[in-house]
This record gives sequence, C-alpha cells and structure tokens, in this order.
Amino acid sequence: MAAGSSSAALADAPERIGTSTETPDAFEPHLVSRVHAIALAALRFTYAPVEGLDCASHIARLPLEPLSYVARCRNRAGELERSASTVAITTAHEAISPAATPQSIETNASWVAATVALSILTFYHGAPLLAPVALKPIAAELGTSRSVPALANSLAWLGSGAGAIAFGWIAERVGIVPTVVFGAVMIGVGLVWAATGGAPELLLGHFLLVGVLGGGAINVPLIIYISRWFDRHRGSAVALVSSGQYIAGALWPPCIAFGIAEIGWRATMVVFGIATAIAILLAALVWLRPPPAGDTRAQTRRRFPVSDTIRPTSSAAAPPRTIFSPGS
Repeated sequence: MAAGSSSAALADAPERIGTSTETPDAFEPHLVSRVHAIALAALRFTYAPVEGLDCASHIARLPLEPLSYVARCRNRAGELERSASTVAITTAHEAISPAATPQSIETNASWVAATVALSILTFYHGAPLLAPVALKPIAAELGTSRSVPALANSLAWLGSGAGAIAFGWIAERVGIVPTVVFGAVMIGVGLVWAATGGAPELLLGHFLLVGVLGGGAINVPLIIYISRWFDRHRGSAVALVSSGQYIAGALWPPCIAFGIAEIGWRATMVVFGIATAIAILLAALVWLRPPPAGDTRAQTRRRFPVSDTIRPTSSAAAPPRTIFSPGS
C-alpha cells in the first residue's frame, strides 16, 4: 500500500515541478545532467524505504526544465546561503563580544577621602584606650578595683557597636559630615565628663558619649562612606580605613602614658578629648565631600542585563528548510 501511494506521488511529480515552455536545445547539457542528478538524489533520500521503486525510471519521466528556472533556483539558493551566513556571524559576534567597560568612579579624590577617614578613625580609636592605659592611677584615685577602668573600655566598644545601628540610618538621611561632626563633639564631651567625676561618670561617659553617640556616629558610617568612593579597589580601601584601629593601638598608648606621667590621668583625658574633637571636626569639615553619584558598573548592568545581550534564537541555531517552487 505504501509503495503504491509513493509511486502515485512520483507520477504526479512533473505536474508539481512544472512544465517547460522551452525546448531542451535551449540549455546546456552539463547543467541538465546536474539537475537530473540532484533530483535523483532527492528522490532516493525521500523514497528510500519503499521497496521495488526505481528512482531512475521516474527521473527519466521528468521534463527537462528551462534554463531560466534553473538560474532562478541557483540565485535564490545563493541569496539564502549568504543571508544565513550573515545571521550566523552576527549572532556569534553578539554572543562572544565583551560588553563595553563602563568608566570607573575611582579618582585621586577617592584615595584622599580614604586617607582622611583613616586619620579620623585613628583619633577616634585612641579615646577608649585612655582608661586601660591609666588603669592603675584611676583605680588608686577612685578607690576602686582595676576592673572599673577596664569595664569603661569595654563599655565604650559595646556602645559604639550599638550606636552604629542607628547612626548608619541617620547618616543616610543627613549626610556623613553632620554625622561625623556630632560624633566628634560627643567624644570630646564624654572624655571631659569622665575625667571630672567619679566611677559612675567614668562608666557612663565612656558608654553613652564616647561609645553610643561618639563611636556609633563615626566608625561604621565612615566605612560605608568610603565604600561608595570605590568600585575596583573597594576591598583595599575598606581594609585601609579599618586599619585605623591598629594604628591607634600602636601610636597612642606611649603618648597617653607620657601625659599621665607628666600631668596626671585627668588632665591627659581632658587634653586628649579636646584634641580628638578638634582634629575630627577639622578633617570632616574640610576634607569630607559627598561620594560619587553611584556605581556606574551597577547602573550599566541594570540598563543592559546579560540575558538581553546574549540571547540565542532558534532561527540562528536551526534555519528553516526552504522549498523551491517554479514560481519563486
């Protein structure tokens, strides 16, 4: 049954392909033989499963096609081949070409801001060191154990961490300069208050003023501020600024010990508090500026996501098969 239907379809092939209006003498013999060879290969490919089918006999029944029709087919095939090559090359170029590198926000001003922040944090981290360096004189004068001045140092760090939760939000609203200026004033007032009272003033001044309101307004907001000046060396800049704590640990204890030996722990605490407040105020008012508008790389990724840049299409992967007809 399959062989009969296939034979009937082949018998109608001359009508589907078209009839010639020109004589066979009008075109070249070698071109005609090539057309017949192509038709024979197509029939063998299509009706190969049919047993007892002689494709050559059906080819012989096909009328010779005019030269103009063969030329049209060859031109059409060449156009499609060039079009497919262009689409494939364009798609491959879009897939492998790197996106344009956006301009970096880092400038010399970025490193100036990082250096200023490092200086501010170096002064700030020296304030909690006064109590542990003056541990013996404070305990002896106040008549308490040495655990009281040690506790003052611990409360300063604890208050700084607690205050950073609120001051991170505040710095986003009012800006980094007012926030740091407020923290500098609180550190100066806290050290002066702690130096002029007894044990309660020492503990409360370190926890509330030096810690919560002073360190909370300076430490974490400054680190966030510096991170917005960089996009290529952000980790290095944050590490540089964070090293202010270690610089303070190496720089200030000898100076504090010298002041305690010369003028006493109370006067040293007052002088250091005033000097720290003035230094941070000047640095914040003179050098701190608003960071760049934003990370241009992040903006570029939002505008041109990768999924939109490289998007393979089904037509490029598998071009559709085209069937030629005499009228195309």
